[in-house]
Amino acid sequence: MNTVGKIFLSLFLSIFLLAGLFFTAMIVRNSYRIILPRTWQKVDCVILSSQVRKAGHQYRFQVEYEYEFQGKRYTSTRYARKYKGSGDYGDARGLVKKYRPESSSVCFVNPSNPSEAVLEHKTPWMILGALFSLIFVAVGGGGIYFVWRGGILSRTGVQSDSISDTASRIRGRWWIYVFFSIFLVAGLGGFGGMFVGPVVKIIDAMDWIETPCVILSSRVRSHEGSEDTTYSVDILYQYEIDGKAHKSNRYHFMAGSTSGHDSKREIVREHRRGVRTVCYVNPDDPTDAVLARGPTRDLFFGLIPFVFALVGGGGIYYTAKGGFGKKGIPSHPYAGIRAGDPTRAGPVPGLPDIADSHGPLKLKPDTSRFGKVGMAVFIAVFWNGITAVFVWKAVESWLSGRPEYLLSVFVIPFVLLGLGLIGKLGQSLLELANPRVHLTLGSGFVRIGESVDLEWRVSGRAQMIQDLQIYLEGKEEADYTRGSDLCTDEESFSSIHLAHMTNPLGMITGSTVVSIPPDTVHSFRSDNNRIIWSIHVKGDIGNWPDIDEEFEIHVMPVDLSWGDMR
Repeated sequence: MNTVGKIFLSLFLSIFLLAGLFFTAMIVRNSYRIILPRTWQKVDCVILSSQVRKAGHQYRFQVEYEYEFQGKRYTSTRYARKYKGSGDYGDARGLVKKYRPESSSVCFVNPSNPSEAVLEHKTPWMILGALFSLIFVAVGGGGIYFVWRGGILSRTGVQSDSISDTASRIRGRWWIYVFFSIFLVAGLGGFGGMFVGPVVKIIDAMDWIETPCVILSSRVRSHEGSEDTTYSVDILYQYEIDGKAHKSNRYHFMAGSTSGHDSKREIVREHRRGVRTVCYVNPDDPTDAVLARGPTRDLFFGLIPFVFALVGGGGIYYTAKGGFGKKGIPSHPYAGIRAGDPTRAGPVPGLPDIADSHGPLKLKPDTSRFGKVGMAVFIAVFWNGITAVFVWKAVESWLSGRPEYLLSVFVIPFVLLGLGLIGKLGQSLLELANPRVHLTLGSGFVRIGESVDLEWRVSGRAQMIQDLQIYLEGKEEADYTRGSDLCTDEESFSSIHLAHMTNPLGMITGSTVVSIPPDTVHSFRSDNNRIIWSIHVKGDIGNWPDIDEEFEIHVMPVDLSWGDMR
């Protein structure tokens, strides 16, 4: 990549970086203000009054208390820093029950300003939100780092050292673990709070007592965001337990708000003021009640964070297996391994780990058809699941008469790619119905310069195949650095025709001989370089996905004795 390209890419990535840093700084600042009262002095106080007061869309705990500090008496009405109330009536009612008038309690006084006090210091759970903003920091900062790291290929030129002598190294994979850990922790946190928690409450509420109640008020509550508006229902109802009246406004166990004003309005219409219905009351706590104790449509929004957890967990697993950030990547793709020089391909430890068997071996394709389907499902669900959130917001804006033109245009390429992924999934599903080609090698492995029998058998509808080809290929794969990029290149150094058939009857079963040239290189695997021998099967099927499968075989050196290698 040239310098101009790096500059433009860095400017694009800097948007992610600056946005992430800004939101992280805001979260940290607000969290610090919430934590600060923990350093204040603890003082006895007396509650003068307490009640629940409706303030806009919130139910607010209103309290007044009196305390003495350094010989002077003060009064305060602050419950906690950054407290603005709760959308749940039960939360405010619980505080009234905890801080009854004329009861004794403790408060926390600011020594530098004794007139400032709070009843409680809260835990700044919002700090967990920094995990989401750090994803943007990681994407932006990490992207810029790798755009400019390394810059130009080694100034000393291209080297041709052997694999064991390669000096260029990746400095570690810790940053990859950190990157995917942010996804994992943030995803699990969101999934636990938005899905697992409500599901546990739904299960627990199955034993709650069905109780008559009357609706006192109902409305659709709007929550204005920076880009859009979400909605929730606020239904206040009253019920009696043992002759004592209680109030609650909990409709279901799903916290927060979602899009879809019409669905919320329909719920409010069914629960108009004065309507008598039933609620479900916790037998262990009569103040704990809910109107809809079963799962609702909003609950499934809680599955979205689980996608992030899968990405994080999968990335960590794949990195641990060596998929990302492999160590020892050479500075040039084909350094040190020559197809005509087997002695430079490395000693026995570089060979694949296989059993020493001379009996027939049934070959397996490198990737099973069901494995392809599973991967296609995962990618399609992941991509389209996230895209669907923005598509729904765009559609909803048009339905509401306030179209978001920029958002609508922005999602078009993502939708097109998502449709392509769905098409790829469809192709993978169709491939499940393809005829299967079974290969059996006469021996578990073959040495350089030797020959081995190969038998094939086609199961399923062989008549679908119009043209079937089988050939042997030897190729070299190499991982290396090119400037700031991590690349994998492959180069075929041998291709040997084995069989070619156009008659369906001749395809059903057959045999041939696989001969390995004497002047080639054996199978080899290291962290960054691989010599792979495989048998390819390609079948042409009209108006249907073709057969294209690869079966790896193990080619051994002429002599494996250690004495000769020394």
